[in-house]
Amino acid sequence: DNITGYYGPITESAIKAFQRANNIISYGDPISTGYGFVGPSTRARINQIMASGQTYNASFSNITPAQIEIIKSQILALQRQVLVLLTQLQTLLR
Repeated sequence: DNITGYYGPITESAIKAFQRANNIISYGDPISTGYGFVGPSTRARINQIMASGQTYNASFSNITPAQIEIIKSQILALQRQVLVLLTQLQTLLR
């Protein structure tokens, strides 16, 4: 529900949960095993689910309050940048 376009700890945790739930991979890291990375097997399963009309819900209970606060601050910083860019764009369009 909260798509930001940012690949951070929440996204990685969601991918790991998805990979575990779908028996794709359940250990390692993105570089050595692909755990937490959307590679061919994960992408194929996502496409299969989307094609079938199924839905998928993951639990994010492993996200710490500190991680949530970091993400909130990153979102706030991005929102501020967008406001600055909008102001600059309005100035250019005058």
